[in-house]
Amino acid sequence: MNVEESKQRLSSLVEQQLDLKNKLHVSTLEISECETKLENVMAARTEMLMVIEELSRQRDVLNKRVMFFKEKDDNNEISNINEKSFYLREYTKEEIMLATNNFSEYFRLKSCGDWSNVYRGNINHSNVAIKMLGSTFALSQQDFQAKVNIRHPHLVAVLGFCSEPKCLVLEYMQNGNLEDKLLCKTISWQDCIRIAIEVCSGLGFLNSFQPRPIIHCHISPSNILLDNNLVAKVTFCFHGCNEECNVGLVVKEIGILLLHILTGRGNWGTIDMEAFYDEIGEEWPFDVARELLDLAMRCMSNVEEMSIRKIMEELNEIKRKGCDSIKVPNIFLCPIQKRVMRNPYIAADGFSYELEAIEEWLQSGNDISPKSLRLKNTLLLPNHNLRSLIQYWHSKRSANQVVK
Repeated sequence: MNVEESKQRLSSLVEQQLDLKNKLHVSTLEISECETKLENVMAARTEMLMVIEELSRQRDVLNKRVMFFKEKDDNNEISNINEKSFYLREYTKEEIMLATNNFSEYFRLKSCGDWSNVYRGNINHSNVAIKMLGSTFALSQQDFQAKVNIRHPHLVAVLGFCSEPKCLVLEYMQNGNLEDKLLCKTISWQDCIRIAIEVCSGLGFLNSFQPRPIIHCHISPSNILLDNNLVAKVTFCFHGCNEECNVGLVVKEIGILLLHILTGRGNWGTIDMEAFYDEIGEEWPFDVARELLDLAMRCMSNVEEMSIRKIMEELNEIKRKGCDSIKVPNIFLCPIQKRVMRNPYIAADGFSYELEAIEEWLQSGNDISPKSLRLKNTLLLPNHNLRSLIQYWHSKRSANQVVK
């Protein structure tokens, strides 16, 4: 190879080198530009997640305030019960006939033989329930006045009456009675326990009513009505109770009600445990069902002289334990600590970890992640989105744990 050929080859290599340098420079500029764009996107995403987190926090505060004022209003309503009488409107026969379309079968909600029939009606553009009182209805004026004036968040309120035909006008409950809901199995186990607690709240109020306690003699899912939000309200009979009706009998009937809630049916004579557990729906956690069954059996035997307050406390505790046992979403668990994260960060393997745990992992010199993936770098980024989801999950779980 002569000198001239060597110069030409060298010149060609120099040109190729310059061309590669130019391409490398262009590629470096493009990478830098992409990194800048990525940083801007990440900054915007982080800012958006922070806004979402703040809005979620404000929403939670607002929900707590709403619940506080709702409970305050309910307590005020109950505390004022003995301080004033409620105005009961007397409806005319024409208004009742018009409201029920002359007692049309289409408007009939419930038939109870000679004693009582219930119709849906509409008075002044509002839905009401009209309870007809049969010829056997007998109650002293004092007892009748005491019952119709009762107001409690978990007792169906009387709005008025009519002398002829003899009937009561009651608030209308959009979701019908508990018996139908149990047959259809359309309510969750959490709602079932909440409803039982609300029923006990109403019954406890009746039992402590002054100047004379009122004992509910006929506790059954058909006498427990549900409003538009599935809040339970007990409708109680206006005829007198027999001498055997006492608080002990109420506790026993609460036990029967709990069995009915568990299985959807109430005709349990003797309890065959194997058959009983077969009747329980799959949506019931086993431990919750077992504890509720135990409470029901103790209520029915009443050997401990159970009180309605104690039953409410045990129901709240069963519900709390049941909510605690609900499986935590796997994405909320730190792969290292195996518990719900408080401050999740994304590592180079794409998975989220509790910050303290992953920092300790990296400081130990590991270049393989807990997920058995190679870590290209030690960069950690806060996972604001996951953190917001975990906080929301905690708030929802807390809200469902205890019914006051």
